[in-house]
Amino acid sequence: MKEIIETNYELAKEVMKPFASIEDFMENVDATVACAKDEIAKWKSFNKLFDSQIAILIERGVPGNIVRWYENEKERVLKHAMETTFGKGNVLFLPIIPLEYRTFFDLMAMVRNADGKAGYTDGNFSIIDMAETVPSRYIFDVSDGMVPLGGSEKNAKEIFAKQNRFPLTAVETIALCVHTDVLSRIGYLSALGSCLSGNENQHLSISAEKNFGRRPKLTWGYVQNWPPHFTLGVPSRDCWPRMKM
Repeated sequence: MKEIIETNYELAKEVMKPFASIEDFMENVDATVACAKDEIAKWKSFNKLFDSQIAILIERGVPGNIVRWYENEKERVLKHAMETTFGKGNVLFLPIIPLEYRTFFDLMAMVRNADGKAGYTDGNFSIIDMAETVPSRYIFDVSDGMVPLGGSEKNAKEIFAKQNRFPLTAVETIALCVHTDVLSRIGYLSALGSCLSGNENQHLSISAEKNFGRRPKLTWGYVQNWPPHFTLGVPSRDCWPRMKM
């Protein structure tokens, strides 16, 4: 018994070494426990978001073999999200389906407006992604584009460069529309991360024309200025390497 008491006493002394007093030790224990609880709550919320996005992919008719690719990324996505600092109000992460696996027709059919009407496209555009990209399944820290960016798409590009952010590509913008209610709040999104092949001033955009309840449409347009009253979003993501396939 004496040996056990002595051993526990020595162990207690080692544990107490970093602290000035028992009170200091207790305060730090409470802080550590509180921090652990916060981390657990954060992980649970991230896990819930991941599962809800998988449910949407299934509900919108994505083939099972493609859905399984995303399900298999869960551990990596949650780990990366737990280590990332997110902008206020930003979408934590989004699953991205590359054009190698689904066409613009397929992807836009997954988009819904506030009335539940499915999206469509003017055509199966040939595009070039402006930023250096890799085939990816997830992007992180996504802004929906509601922040004012100086009144033109050109200004938006300059601001993103200073912020170390990239404008979303066409497929990334579609994913944002699939998994959030952004079209019910903004109505017109500019995908400045992509342009039509052969002309970097012609880019893709998604319009829901929210005031008229029309179907979301993927179309093309020119980089331009817009009037102050015009509600346009230029969504973006962080500049960290995207999660490769």
